[in-house]
Amino acid sequence: MLLVSSAAVSDIGRVREQNEDAFYLCGKTPECAERRRRCMDSEQKDTYLYAICDGMGGELCGDVASKMAIETLAEYSPDFDSLAQEYFQTANERICAEIRRLGGRMGTTFAGLWIRDGVAKSYNAGDSRVYLCRDGKLIQLSVDHTQAQLMCSQGLISREEARTHPFRNRLTQHLGIFPQERELEPHAVANIVLREGDRFLLCSDGLTDMLNDTELRRYLTDGGSAESIAAELVDAAIDRGCRDNVTAICICVDKASEEQEELYGFMKNFSEWKEE
Repeated sequence: MLLVSSAAVSDIGRVREQNEDAFYLCGKTPECAERRRRCMDSEQKDTYLYAICDGMGGELCGDVASKMAIETLAEYSPDFDSLAQEYFQTANERICAEIRRLGGRMGTTFAGLWIRDGVAKSYNAGDSRVYLCRDGKLIQLSVDHTQAQLMCSQGLISREEARTHPFRNRLTQHLGIFPQERELEPHAVANIVLREGDRFLLCSDGLTDMLNDTELRRYLTDGGSAESIAAELVDAAIDRGCRDNVTAICICVDKASEEQEELYGFMKNFSEWKEE
């Protein structure tokens, strides 16, 4: 039996006049005018789906774009995995249609996690991130679709330099891309067999601009609940003087079945065997 608990916290931050982040927590998409939005879920389900969309700051209607992406996502649950490609195409087309209607640019990132039958799959477009914390180690499952990260992958700058590079927020992928500009190519990581004690983090760049991976790992391994971890991460980013909106979703695998543990062991051993 798989038991998963999760919580989302989204805060407007210290500077912005509105929150352009939006999130989806297993069907829950709260809307309110408060500075901070909270949501929790611990009900057992066949399928779990989580996402964060960060409306592109400085654009015409970033909050409109992120809301449209989340509203479209709700139409594709619970069969998101088999319909992911269709979802990204539909959400992108709808945002592009709104751009034409309004006469100005908008866009949003996407970071999502889908779980069924003890197996997870992550997706992202843009610089909102998906992490897995397992056995005390933090693994970034997402890929930063930024100009700085592209330069890093080409060996032009170091990973540390990419964190503060002027192009660190210049996106190479997001929802709201016209076909003539470039092809929309979300990143995905499949077949993540869940283990008891696994913790996932989905977050907007308002969090990762303020906290490094070492700090994120410390919060995720402190033994707290999903709710307390999400709240503490957001509070820490704001205490650092975060000038952006900041959103975090924490997902805790509280119990995994023996079959899942056995499958994880098989896949781990198989992977190690292939690497030899």
